[in-house]
Amino acid sequence: MTADNNQFRFREVVFFGRDIGEYVSMFDLDLGAIRGMRVLDCPAGPAAFAKQAEEIGISVVACDPMYVQEDVAILRQVVDSDAQDVTRKQHLNRDLFHPQLTPTSVRREAMEIFLQDYAEGRERGRYVAGQLPSLPFGDKSFDIALSANLLFLYSDTNSGGMLENSPFDLDFHRKAIRELTRVSRNEVRMYPLKGPWKGDHAFIRPLIWELESDSFKVEFKDVAQRDIIGAEQMMIITRP
Repeated sequence: MTADNNQFRFREVVFFGRDIGEYVSMFDLDLGAIRGMRVLDCPAGPAAFAKQAEEIGISVVACDPMYVQEDVAILRQVVDSDAQDVTRKQHLNRDLFHPQLTPTSVRREAMEIFLQDYAEGRERGRYVAGQLPSLPFGDKSFDIALSANLLFLYSDTNSGGMLENSPFDLDFHRKAIRELTRVSRNEVRMYPLKGPWKGDHAFIRPLIWELESDSFKVEFKDVAQRDIIGAEQMMIITRP
């Protein structure tokens, strides 16, 4: 990842992950209620969620374009590099984040769980290479789809994201969300819904209009996760 060290803006999507506790906070998950369900995490990055969920009886498939890489040593190098850049940029932009922000050192421990599990998990189908807006899964393959820290966040800064020259425009978001709804039989949850630079994301209103026009239910829910100040909600899209 190459980053501009003067502001919390990026030139590439970082390969960064969290543990199951942060997934509960980001998506307001009731782990008991989803036990036995099949869950998609996309894009998952180097998150510990899939491995930790398996240990309590939740079947999670993590999907990410970086999983085309078979060599865990290379993924470890990317994880370490991106974690260092995120730490540096957070330090330079403390006013953008909640005081309760989980330290990158703690998140790096979660990413180590992923790295230790990657080879076996890839063989078992827990980690599947794939990239929005075209996923390698059939219709309604999952009960729930979760999508964190890509959509909205990595759009361009003018729309409300934080990626320079972002390829993730409104049309990409439209296709990506449609794909997530295609592979989920119940609902899609997304977090966060903005970067640090805008009050409201420019894509939200047109996407809501299109989804509701096709009879999807769209709602917003406050969550416990505390990262970027002002980004304390998730979007839930429920099938008609």
